[in-house]
Amino acid sequence: MLRSVFVSTLFFAVAFPASAHDLRAIGSKLTGEVGDESLVRITLGHGLPGEELVGYDRLEHLLIRGPSGSERNVLGRSDELARTLLKLEEQGVYQGLVVGKAEIETKVEGADGKHRHVDGPKSSVKQGKVISATRGQKFAKTLIVVGRPTKAVEVSGLPFDIVPLDLPSKWRAGARLRFRVLYNGAPLADLPVRGAAVPAGEKPDRENWTLNAKTDRAGEVSFDFSAGRWHLEAEREFAAEPARRADYDRESYVTSVSFEVRP
Repeated sequence: MLRSVFVSTLFFAVAFPASAHDLRAIGSKLTGEVGDESLVRITLGHGLPGEELVGYDRLEHLLIRGPSGSERNVLGRSDELARTLLKLEEQGVYQGLVVGKAEIETKVEGADGKHRHVDGPKSSVKQGKVISATRGQKFAKTLIVVGRPTKAVEVSGLPFDIVPLDLPSKWRAGARLRFRVLYNGAPLADLPVRGAAVPAGEKPDRENWTLNAKTDRAGEVSFDFSAGRWHLEAEREFAAEPARRADYDRESYVTSVSFEVRP
């Protein structure tokens, strides 16, 4: 199953910059009708939707899941930018699912007393004093609603996932919408989730996080939305297992979802 592929990636993939900007997935069209097209792009950046297009060499998976459950991995050549033109052939919700490669990054203090970041585990540092090291990995998805679907959005199978709980027909201006945050399939309680509107015209800008809340004991969080394109994000950090601490001290995982709220 593809879910097992995603889960294994959480533990074994290595090569995505932990200190890089956040990973985004967003379609040029997030609501439409059968026969429309949407260009799904993968970006990095502090702004929305992101200042830099990502190459396929930085991704483990770029999967398109159709409303009927069909799946295709559209990972291209390593020298290509990560984007795919999606023909919307079915009514329902398409999911663009992205798994970035992971990396260990080490913070080092040089002889001049200044701190810098070095790609690789603590054991790879040849000069300077090791301060700490973090293993990071990023996940992202975009949801494209076609027609008037009557089913809820399915759990994506990403190891770290933000799942809408309300039917897409409820994604309307003024609605209070609920989401559940899952980590390896289990709800995460007391985890901060933040959200921001995607600027008109998709021009990169510094993010203004207007939505902030923590998940409850069931891993759920809810926000009031105005019409527009939205981006939600969550991050989980924790101490590495003792057996891993020769290479890194902490682990950091970030996940995001983009979708549209209709007027």
